[in-house]
Amino acid sequence: MNKLRKMFEIGYLIIAVVCLVETFFRWNSEPKRAYMFLGLAVMAILVYFIKRRFRLKNESEQQNSN
Repeated sequence: MNKLRKMFEIGYLIIAVVCLVETFFRWNSEPKRAYMFLGLAVMAILVYFIKRRFRLKNESEQQNSN
């Protein structure tokens, strides 16, 4: 189960990188869309850290119970 959670965390980072690349390419041509992608990248990064924190907390609880 923890491997699956790690994969989802990596998925959020990949989404953030793709959104940042799209922001870079659209910055001059479509500024509104660039801001949208920038916002999505920030949200994906925040979700990554939140999910990571809960996964690590869950892992430490499992180790302490054994």
